[in-house]
Amino acid sequence: MTGHKNARLTVHGRTLLGKRVLEEGLQSAVAAQSLDDSIRTTDKRLPRFRAEGPAVPQGRSSLPGRGPTTATSMRSRTIGGFRHPSHRVSGNSR
Repeated sequence: MTGHKNARLTVHGRTLLGKRVLEEGLQSAVAAQSLDDSIRTTDKRLPRFRAEGPAVPQGRSSLPGRGPTTATSMRSRTIGGFRHPSHRVSGNSR
């Protein structure tokens, strides 16, 4: 995965950040400041580094883990009936 052109830290920087905090015992705020990263972002990255090790900083997809479920066709028609009276399902009078 290639880095974002405005990314604050590269793969190397994120690995260094994790090592400084977890192996060298540096406070996360100090490590973040030394690498010009925000404390909030550093605090998000550290649990990932702890759980998955140095291989993780290569990046992740920004897509959600799963998408919304699709409504059944009957439910879609019913919803459409409420929105557009001309598409009402039989027996659905309002």
